Amino acid sequence: MKKITLIILVILFLSGCTIFKQTKTEDTVMAPDDNAETADLEKIKYNVKERKNLPINKSKKHFTGLTSEEGIPRTNSTETYIKWYNKRKETIIKTAEKYDFYEYTENKNSDTLLIAYGITSRVIFPLKEKYSIFRPIRMFPIIEDLKNISKKYSKIVVIEMNDGQYRGELEGFLKRDLKLIKQLGGKISLKEIENELSRIN
Repeated sequence: MKKITLIILVILFLSGCTIFKQTKTEDTVMAPDDNAETADLEKIKYNVKERKNLPINKSKKHFTGLTSEEGIPRTNSTETYIKWYNKRKETIIKTAEKYDFYEYTENKNSDTLLIAYGITSRVIFPLKEKYSIFRPIRMFPIIEDLKNISKKYSKIVVIEMNDGQYRGELEGFLKRDLKLIKQLGGKISLKEIENELSRIN
């Protein structure tokens, strides 16, 4: 039994080392402008809040997916649900307001705006010489400034590693049709994106 436990621990240790190396490699990916996208935790200002509740193992807690009020299920109460929903929504909106982050690279010679986020935005960054690029850092709620930015462009192209899910959200938000270039299967090809853009334009 001890041998089996030791073997499992060794396997877990080695797996952990492999995962760490992969993560380390991904963390050192450089943005196209050669600025590392890592956070310096020493420079981040934060406030320490006193814990109001005891840790889970020090108190009795009941977790439920049911609509409840003061720990009592109220699954038949529309009023309780609406009260709960509005409180959650207000919390989400207030939190989102603190993170109204995006990057906008304007190309005054272009009538086309490219919208991309995450790794896709880093791959298409060299296209700034031909197009304007909007990179949302906060995905939802959608950045309000995009409404005014988008008015400058006759064409907007969303480039995403999905089948148009974010494009659909943006179309509803901007109230206009947007073009889509999708990159599926885990591969992102700048050449393929450029070819698609030449067909759109």
